[in-house]
Amino acid sequence: MMTALKPDKCIQKALLSTRSRLVGEYDHPDEPDLLVTHAWLRGPEMSRMLGNSAFSQNFYVASFRTEPVPRDHPLIVLPDYSYFGEFLAVHLSILYGKHFQSHGLLESSGSFRVPEKLDLGPNSLFSLPPFNHTPRNCVPTILNLCEISRIRPVLDAFVTESGPGRILFTAGRFYNRALTEMEELPELAYLDLITCGETISGERNVPDDRLYDEDLKELLRRIEKGSPDGSELAASVRSRLYQVRRRFASALSDLLDDYFFAHPESHEPFAALKQDDIETALKAAYNLRSRYVHTGIQFGAWVKPLAHLPEEIMLGTPIMDDNDLKKILVKAPSLCGMERIMRYCLLKIAGEAGAILDDMYEDQGAEQTHAEATSETAPSAASEAPDA
Repeated sequence: MMTALKPDKCIQKALLSTRSRLVGEYDHPDEPDLLVTHAWLRGPEMSRMLGNSAFSQNFYVASFRTEPVPRDHPLIVLPDYSYFGEFLAVHLSILYGKHFQSHGLLESSGSFRVPEKLDLGPNSLFSLPPFNHTPRNCVPTILNLCEISRIRPVLDAFVTESGPGRILFTAGRFYNRALTEMEELPELAYLDLITCGETISGERNVPDDRLYDEDLKELLRRIEKGSPDGSELAASVRSRLYQVRRRFASALSDLLDDYFFAHPESHEPFAALKQDDIETALKAAYNLRSRYVHTGIQFGAWVKPLAHLPEEIMLGTPIMDDNDLKKILVKAPSLCGMERIMRYCLLKIAGEAGAILDDMYEDQGAEQTHAEATSETAPSAASEAPDA
């Protein structure tokens, strides 16, 4: 006999976590197929939710409704909905500029599940923008779950089949994984951010004038003029000239507008990315990727942020015997700089995919707005948590 206490077969629940602190909940009356709300820690562990420290840890449950699955065959294989937890975590990381992780499903297709990897351990980078409890300075999304409504159009399944939606999720996975690796695996985090940028740049239109230097353009002109089918030969040559580094630098720099450079995350202006140098910086970042992949040379200690300083570029000149690597490091963005670049580009792609973000590129008091949202929409932890 079926009991009413068993999980609903059409409601799935995923557990998410972040080092940051978000208030409110996402429970839109016109969209009853998605709820995102708090999962409470109890007792001494509750202090992890409120303070911004190395041990900060907040959990949220995403409940979503799915279509009924026909069960007219005893050997039917049920869908695995765990992907949606990662899908949502990636998009929340982009929206808020904070690190989110999915820990698997709590309930799925009428069965209870055991979540994964709940103990995240301390994080020494807790004061940096992707992990702290303060809205980002660059595109300051209020840390309230109701802001999910901004990306709700992107979360619709059919949007992921479109160009911008597909690119957003694919590139966003590399971005989110880089946040996971930033503390202990800085080289891999940097490479994931480069791969994120490659995914974005591969779909952008970059004019030939930006892709080819003068020598190559002159060679192509000579091919076009040198024979009756020169235009076809030149087009064939162009199709084989991927120019990945130039495309990477040109496409991404085109997405970085005046607003980006006017809102750095670094504490001091001299430690911020500069508009005049951004293409050179992005090319240097790609050179770091190539040096690491092809030679295995370590560079993570030079780009990894100090615990409390979100500098976006290297300050000073590194002391090392490898002069070529030294020149690259001086020009390349730091890990914090690369993170901000990629989040901003991902937000631009999210806008193309339907996210509602235009008003966020206006100058606004992020901390004041967040404080207002907290006081107006979020009760204290003691009043929100049952029996707290």
